Amino acid sequence: MPRANPARSGGPKTTMGIVISSGNALSSGAYSKQVVLPDEDAAAFAELEAQLVQDFDPIGMTEAAMVHDLAVLTWKKLRLDRIEHAVLSQMYLLPLVQQRIEPAFGEGFLPAAMTRLVPYQAVTQAEYDLAVAITEQAQAALDAEPAQRRPATVRRKWPDLYEWLQDQALEYDCTADELIGETHAQPGTPALDEVLMEALGSYEVVFWLWEHRERVAAAVLQAKDSRLMEYFKGNSNIPQRVFDDISRTFYRALSELRRQQDWRMRRTSITVDDVAPKPPAPADSPAQAAPA
Repeated sequence: MPRANPARSGGPKTTMGIVISSGNALSSGAYSKQVVLPDEDAAAFAELEAQLVQDFDPIGMTEAAMVHDLAVLTWKKLRLDRIEHAVLSQMYLLPLVQQRIEPAFGEGFLPAAMTRLVPYQAVTQAEYDLAVAITEQAQAALDAEPAQRRPATVRRKWPDLYEWLQDQALEYDCTADELIGETHAQPGTPALDEVLMEALGSYEVVFWLWEHRERVAAAVLQAKDSRLMEYFKGNSNIPQRVFDDISRTFYRALSELRRQQDWRMRRTSITVDDVAPKPPAPADSPAQAAPA
């Protein structure tokens, strides 16, 4: 009797090793022997199988098992679609590299706009309108006499600018009134003119993106599509092959189920000749009767 080779363990022996080994079949997801993975919705699978049962109306254990196989294969196809969608969505939302989008604008590209392109945030009509209002009010405040630049006057005449100044004041640990009246005690807090000039400069990106919004959207889409194409060239064979394998298996199982149901219907069908009594043979007609 040959002795067992200790170098060949025959599999994991520890509890942790067995657990890890049992999960190997789940590594691809699509070929998992378990129907519903831990993070998937078991109720959704049950609803899917119930719908297939309603569609095919299986009779007997054989047909029920076939319908169950169809449900499992459909679930795996949906899982593969979900996985691919998640991967592609994650890639699609990755930050853009400036070198990928900059050629679309040549030398006139505004580098500061990259803060809105990573990730891409299109300028809305409401944002553009607010930027116009704030910059116009900031310019009016810069041109106004000192007596018109008091907190109460700014709040009344230029309400959008006043709200913007409230947000800016938080950075300097003071209030908007203190920032406008320059009564703040925090060292390093800029004068009102400096803050107003900052308001004018901070919206240059918004105006540039709004003016070039169609070109920017097209360039961002092209950059993302190019990245997806690179992914497909290097990685699309594996998920597509798995999807094709599942599809072939699905339609093969569907064909087998239909053959099984056709066979059952032929086997259980009862013809009229099988159940109706046959009429008695007719008597011989005079023409057929033998001569006397």
